Amino acid sequence: MISSFLAMVNGFFVAMRTGCAWHRSQRFYGMPIILRKKGARLELGREITALSVPRLNEIGLSQRVVLSMVTGEAVIHLGDGVGLSGCTLSARREIRVGRGTMIGSGALIMDHDAHALPLPGTGAEVAVKPVKIGEHVFIGARAMVLKGVTIGDQAVIGAGAVVTRDVPARHTAVGNPARVLPPSTE
Repeated sequence: MISSFLAMVNGFFVAMRTGCAWHRSQRFYGMPIILRKKGARLELGREITALSVPRLNEIGLSQRVVLSMVTGEAVIHLGDGVGLSGCTLSARREIRVGRGTMIGSGALIMDHDAHALPLPGTGAEVAVKPVKIGEHVFIGARAMVLKGVTIGDQAVIGAGAVVTRDVPARHTAVGNPARVLPPSTE
């Protein structure tokens, strides 16, 4: 099993490679894939945990953590206590993840369409809108959060959900496309 010390050392190498602040409390179990254009910023809070080793997740991982900053203006901000598990965050402009948020295995968060629509080569621009995820949010395995979405504090995104619209605080979103359920009265 990968030691906590080695995970801390991996965090140091991530910080050195990206120029972000390093904290002893950051843990990178296995090395993430980091794609970063010159000028792009990765901002990591304290007590970040990133799992890129399949045996450390009950449901396994289909990939390592991927942090992709596609343009020189891109920013990925992860607040204190964020947990990542074999997921992808891809920013052309900005993805902000609030403290205490957990992002499940295989989840994908993008602030862009990845390519121009309707067809590449037609001169169309790639659509880009920032993504904002609140504090203490849970994003289930293989969920997708697409451009322009804001997810409120303490929201839950169900496994496999495709989120194309905002989700209010303390609500649950499930399905494809995701529909927002009323808050639980329990």
